[in-house]
Amino acid sequence: MKSLKIIICCFYLLCPFAIAGEEATFVPVVKLFSALSDANHSGMRSAVTDNFTLLEHGEIWDMNTLTNLVKPSKKQRKNFFSIISSETMGNSAFINYWNKAEVHDGDSKTEYIWLESVVVYKVNGEWKLQQMHSTRVEAENAPKDIKFTASYVKT
Repeated sequence: MKSLKIIICCFYLLCPFAIAGEEATFVPVVKLFSALSDANHSGMRSAVTDNFTLLEHGEIWDMNTLTNLVKPSKKQRKNFFSIISSETMGNSAFINYWNKAEVHDGDSKTEYIWLESVVVYKVNGEWKLQQMHSTRVEAENAPKDIKFTASYVKT
């Protein structure tokens, strides 16, 4: 039993680096949503470039818009991802993926799904989000064969 606990702990510790397709370029996406789940504004900012743009379901947001919406809450959010495609060209990468959040509020759970794409740049040796495009998809309209992976990094 102790060995099983050690294996499970190692899995969860290493999981962020085996993120939804083992893409190092995807780490800033996981960092952003982990920090968002923790309502950690500085963690959110550390995952993006200084001129980050989010195209959120027909609206244009910057990091100030996003952090103003993210407030501490008793609700718990768990993030899941499934990479559709990824292409890296030098210090730039383009990634298309599914994003799912399970939000737990006491005994209730609500599921949200988005189809997203990001542009990431390597800045001083670290991958950061430059641009994100996000489209909400009703859970019942999302493809049923998506294989999501839970991903979280401590922020």
